[in-house]
Amino acid sequence: MVLDLADRTVGLIGLGQMGSGIAANLLRAGYDLLGYDLRSEALDRLTAIGGRRARDVPDLVARSHVVLTCVPQAQRVGQAFVARGCGYLDAPISGGKEGAATGTLRVFVGGDRALAEALWPLFEAIGDPDKIVYCGPIGMGQAAKVVQQLTNRFPDVARMEVMAFGLLAGLDLETVRRALDV
Repeated sequence: MVLDLADRTVGLIGLGQMGSGIAANLLRAGYDLLGYDLRSEALDRLTAIGGRRARDVPDLVARSHVVLTCVPQAQRVGQAFVARGCGYLDAPISGGKEGAATGTLRVFVGGDRALAEALWPLFEAIGDPDKIVYCGPIGMGQAAKVVQQLTNRFPDVARMEVMAFGLLAGLDLETVRRALDV
């Protein structure tokens, strides 16, 4: 499947910390971008960098060929889209506000492989090409992000458990901190 987005509108719902950086990168990549957010100041920032604002979500959907969301998603939402004959990918991102602003996000793509490949240029506009991963059917993008997040967070959890052990054993906080070199 080849999807030429050169003369098509990309819609983006959610223009917060991550969404605003994604919007800027899509505009820099030359995409026609229509955005929506509940906050008018987010829409003002979008128009200031060359994007267009939608009145509401139905307006954005009606005027866009591809709709991206930068809001929490669930597998059942994707299945509901597919049941209505729409293409759907779950593509959670990681990399924080800085990654969104610099276009170096990590993107985990789940859903129909042909659709993912057709939309790959969108992911490359917002992410590091070496960190964009096709993960399998709908929901697997979310699963892969959880794996990545847990890998990053387990050392923190272990450190907190060790600190709790020391405190419960009777050590004072300064001794626990010195023992852990923090």
